[in-house]
Amino acid sequence: MQRKVMKITAFCLACFCLLFSLAACGKPDEATFLAEVKALLVEAEKVNVLCFGEGLAIKEKGYEVGSYTEADGESLAAFGVTDTASIKAKIAAVYSVNTAEWVERVVFSATYEEGEVLSYSRYYDTTTDEKSGSRAVVMVKEGYDALLNARATYSNLRVVELSARRAQIMVDVTVTNAQGESRTEKDVPLKLRNEENAWRFDEATYMNY
Repeated sequence: MQRKVMKITAFCLACFCLLFSLAACGKPDEATFLAEVKALLVEAEKVNVLCFGEGLAIKEKGYEVGSYTEADGESLAAFGVTDTASIKAKIAAVYSVNTAEWVERVVFSATYEEGEVLSYSRYYDTTTDEKSGSRAVVMVKEGYDALLNARATYSNLRVVELSARRAQIMVDVTVTNAQGESRTEKDVPLKLRNEENAWRFDEATYMNY
């Protein structure tokens, strides 16, 4: 009987330790989390500039189709992209699935109202004609009305909420416009979601001047 009680006690202790271990593993380490988010903010700002800001530069005397012109090669290299698929990969690396879908709609889809075009897609892939050498290129909309006209830097990151799947941080954002004028927004909340063991922002992080 005593041996049976000992076995039951040992089993209960093992279960307790397992549950405690799982609970401990469920909540990420705060310092590690903040370091990951800090790096993610830097990448998100690059994506914001690519999608909402100045974006890809147009190649001088590049291939043209209507109001679109071929992207400049140096600009593509600077952003680390080669085509729209690689742009979408950049978006997916910083934003949650739902937010990435919204960003992609803004960047790659035209919007219409009563048959009138309200906004054009910013980028699309095509192949140049034989006269131009049949090259795969990214086309850029000329005169695109950018949503973002400033650059942002982030500081003073603080954790508000942190669990295995969701998190919220508070951050100070310094926004600088093209004229070098800056302002700082204090205590800006940002939500994140853990998808496939990686943190992604669950809302757009860009801020304008």
